[in-house]
Amino acid sequence: MIMGSNANLFARHTAFNYLSKMLPTAVSFIFTLIISNYLGPENYGIYNYLPAVLVGFVTLFGGEFINNLLWTFTARKKIKKLFKFIFGINLLIALVLFAALNLLGPVVMTALGISHQELVPIASIFLLLTPINTIMMTLFKGFSQFGKVLKAALIENAITLLFAVIFIIFLQMGLIGAFIARFIAIVTSLMYYYFAYRKLEFTNAPINLTEIKQYGGWNILASFVRNLNSQILTISIGILLNAATLGIYYLGQRITTIAITNISNTITEIMWSKNSENFSDKKLIGKQTSTAIKVTLLITIALCIPFLLVVPSLINWLFPKFIAIIAFIPLFLIYSIIQTQGPVTSIFNAINKTKNNMKTNFFDIALTIIITIPLTYFFGLTGMLIAYSIVLELSYLYIIYLLRREGIIITVIPKLNDIKEIFLLVLRTRK
Repeated sequence: MIMGSNANLFARHTAFNYLSKMLPTAVSFIFTLIISNYLGPENYGIYNYLPAVLVGFVTLFGGEFINNLLWTFTARKKIKKLFKFIFGINLLIALVLFAALNLLGPVVMTALGISHQELVPIASIFLLLTPINTIMMTLFKGFSQFGKVLKAALIENAITLLFAVIFIIFLQMGLIGAFIARFIAIVTSLMYYYFAYRKLEFTNAPINLTEIKQYGGWNILASFVRNLNSQILTISIGILLNAATLGIYYLGQRITTIAITNISNTITEIMWSKNSENFSDKKLIGKQTSTAIKVTLLITIALCIPFLLVVPSLINWLFPKFIAIIAFIPLFLIYSIIQTQGPVTSIFNAINKTKNNMKTNFFDIALTIIITIPLTYFFGLTGMLIAYSIVLELSYLYIIYLLRREGIIITVIPKLNDIKEIFLLVLRTRK
């Protein structure tokens, strides 16, 4: 278990990071309420799907690896030269892909049967802004300054909501208005991050290229394979599901994230920093990760019960055009429960055993081809959500198996003593 001062620190960081998601999410929910009802399922599906495809290419070609590298080494070293180097590479990748997608994006979309090619120029701006925004967020989380992340997220979501009301409701600009509102919000958030960045206390230590190469070798390829799998999935569901069904999926995912999975995401992010800080102590990593999973599992199950009872009525009231979501609520909740094992995903990065990431990522691609795409093809959104849960659980079990071979023991089922420890941890969080 995470004990003593470590438990207090874990509790404080968890609470702050959770607030950094939930407070902006409350504002974001109002935004979602507005644009989903004004745009309808089809256009709402396009609004979410198009940026997912475009930004997915940035992630595929190095974006995720760069953020993982920054997060890991910021938690350990806090070297300013390393941040500037990583930021420059990230910006270069974004610029190249921005140019490429403006030239080739409409042609590719036509070939894939994706509509609204005219939105590519404005949507591709996310290729420039989103990776930069993400890397600044990653930097501040590496410094454990979750309060700054909270403020930036609040600013971004409040600005998004303000301009969405102006562009979508008053000016009736539809999809283009939604994208412009998001663009203005990200620029404002980046301005805040820049001023906060100037106050960070970096070290002037030199970059240890040997350590970076050791971390990066297998991890670069592993990141590419993992995001290739993600991009295959994203493109496949766009081909196999119509835009209205995508709208149902994205709104259901959004509602579930707000109410349930934000806690899973919060604790997974905290454990990334904690495991990176304690990368040499495998026994501690195993204990604190197991605790994190059990905490998340118990809280998630507790949240799922009222969610299942209340949300159908709320959807009928707030999202009358999306009533079809109600039938899929149990599947979204099952997926959320499985996601509680998420903290295991960062451990190989933390202990510099990134070669194992290759094994898990190829395993995931095989599962996508064998399970996810066929079930989606034959059973639509129902098959896709069932497949997501099966694939995610099999992936986690494989990671836990590989961790055991590295000497890290992970347990996920809470025992009575675990529940008592977790109760004390929750009390610390409240303080």
